[in-house]
Formats: sequence, C-alpha cells, structure tokens
Amino acid sequence: MREATIFQDWFLEAEEKGMERGMEKGMERGIERGMERGMEKGVIETLKEGIRDVLEERFGIVKESILNAVYQIKSAPFLRTLLRQSARVKSLEEFRELIAQR
Repeated sequence: MREATIFQDWFLEAEEKGMERGMEKGMERGIERGMERGMEKGVIETLKEGIRDVLEERFGIVKESILNAVYQIKSAPFLRTLLRQSARVKSLEEFRELIAQR
C-alpha cells in the first residue's frame, strides 16, 4: 500500500513538472512567434513607407488610391519588388499597373 502512495506522489510530481515545462515551452514559443510577427509587420510597414517616399520624391503628390492599394498589400516580397520598381517606373500609372498585376 505504501508503494502505491509513493508511486502516486511521484507520478503527480512528474505530471506537475511536465505541465510546468510544457507551459514554459509554450510561452517561449508564443513569445518567439509574437516577436517574429512584430518584426515582419515592422518590415512590411517600412517597405510601404519607402514606396510612398520614393513615389512622392519622384512624382510629387501621389493619389490616395495608389497609396491605399499599397497599404492593402501584406506580402513583404511583393512590397520589396514594388519598392525597387517605384524607383524605375516612368509614371504613377505604370506603377498602378504593377500593383494590379499581383
């Protein structure tokens, strides 16, 4: 009978430690994912601002419809492409067509 109690105590302690470790790992993963998402959002916002800055520098006032289209984009790779293209396009209309191709 005493052995059963010792085993139960050991099992409960092991289960408690396992749950603690699991929660710690889960929190670590959650923090990592949150940081990754935050960094990705920061990159995306920076790319959008860069596009706006380049277009305004080259063409002056940029129509809100173009800026809104850029702000709707969530893909960092596509925004990187648009940033490079914003320095090369000959007009805002050409840039708008690039956005429409996505």
